[in-house]
Amino acid sequence: MAETPAKTDKTDEAGIPIPFRFHPRVFASLGADLVTNDLVAVIELVKNSYDAFARRVDVRFKAGSDGKLILEIEDDGLGMTEETIRDVWCVVATPFRVENTTSKRQEKQRRVTGAKGLGRLSAARLGDTLQVITKHSKESCWQVDVSWDGLAKADDLDGCNAILRVGDLKQLSSSPGTLIRITGLRSEWNEEEIAELEDGLSRLKPPFAELGDFRIFLHASGRSEHEAEIHPSKFINNPIYFIK
Repeated sequence: MAETPAKTDKTDEAGIPIPFRFHPRVFASLGADLVTNDLVAVIELVKNSYDAFARRVDVRFKAGSDGKLILEIEDDGLGMTEETIRDVWCVVATPFRVENTTSKRQEKQRRVTGAKGLGRLSAARLGDTLQVITKHSKESCWQVDVSWDGLAKADDLDGCNAILRVGDLKQLSSSPGTLIRITGLRSEWNEEEIAELEDGLSRLKPPFAELGDFRIFLHASGRSEHEAEIHPSKFINNPIYFIK
């Protein structure tokens, strides 16, 4: 009868620790796969503008220099400092919004909508590349570039980087503020999809006039400027039931 090997060290008794590792495809899984569709992805990015205490956000579909469609989401919010970019924006699933449930601007404050720290990864579902240009009132303008396909092709997370450089303030319509530019769009965004987006964005608008300090504008080909502002859903303004 074979003898049971003697336990000679504490490692054998406690087991061998094996660390969890993440493949760079986690960015695609959390962004492109976790977000249910393109409509939700755009809305998540607009909600980020709201959390940044923006008073106005513009969602633009326009042709780039190569003639291909690009998506821009620009706001006049608080913008980001270099520290925020490094320690919050570039940290996946950051608890920042859990620990900071309100955003403040001058003497006003606003309850934020984000909590999971994943909203910005929605951009991975929308296009191949992401460019962020942001300006905080206390710092210079910064630019962040991310290639989602490049991240997915990396061997490990040590090779996954966003590129930070000094930004061009002239590209921003307001200072402070943030511009998100997504290129290599994965969808064509036809008239039907634009109409669905318009309806989805309307649900972010509160029906109460006193809370109307957040304006959303949608710019797409074939639509005139005066038709661009998003208003509360007609259903909200004309409810079947109400409580008085």
